[in-house]
Formats: sequence, C-alpha cells, structure tokens
Amino acid sequence: MSKLQSQIESVMKAADKAAQEWVDENKPSIEEKIHELLDRKLTEIVCKLLGFDGWFGELEIDHCNGRSGESAAGDWLRAAAGDAVKKWLTEQAGDLPKLTAKAIAGLRKSYLEAFEDELRVALQGKAIEDAQAAISEHLKAIAGS
Repeated sequence: MSKLQSQIESVMKAADKAAQEWVDENKPSIEEKIHELLDRKLTEIVCKLLGFDGWFGELEIDHCNGRSGESAAGDWLRAAAGDAVKKWLTEQAGDLPKLTAKAIAGLRKSYLEAFEDELRVALQGKAIEDAQAAISEHLKAIAGS
C-alpha cells in the first residue's frame, strides 16, 4: 500500500468516526421521535382508529376503515373508548324519530319510485344519444355511397 493510499484510508476512517459520533450525539431516541409524531397527528389518529375520516375540519365515516389492518394502539383505543362511543351513538339514535312499519314501507316505496323515475330519465337520455349516433352513421354511409 502506498503512502498516499494509507493517508487516504486514515482520513476516511477519521471521517467515518466523526460522522458516527455526530449521529450518536444528535440522534433523538426512537421513543422521542415516535411521541413527537403521535403528538402532531393525535386528532387524525384517534379519528381513524374510531372509524372516521376528517375532511376540511368535518368528520365522516371512513368507508375503508379496517382494510389497513389492526394495531396495538387501535386495539387499546377501541377498548378504552368503546363505552364512550357506544353511549354517544345511543344518545344520537335517541334523537331519531320512531317510525312505524307502515311509514317505513311508505318511505321504501317512495324511494323505489324515485329511483325508477331517475333510471327512466337516464335511459331515455342514453336512447336519444344512441339514436342520434345511429342516424349520424347512417347519413355518413349514404353520403359516402
């Protein structure tokens, strides 16, 4: 090994040692880093684990909830918050009007009628588009012959 190579190797070792010392001195502990991250995202995390998404400051049910799997934090939070959430949901359901079977049947019938009306309108629109396209193709064929 040449003297130059030996000097380069010595400098590289010193640089590696200095870099490692700097990392050791400035590296926050894993626990501190995790707590910092969790503190910043606390509201979002709690909402997600409880099955809600936050959009523009509003909460809505997360339709994908559960697809990402379970976690220790989620298990703990669901257990700890379960009674409070159940109580809150029960209170909210208590504000709903009590409907008779006849009223529910009437609502279901109204829904189906509205659905069929909208379907009919949409199908008529599609039929008109298809007819216009067929007429256009027919006119092109006539013009081309």
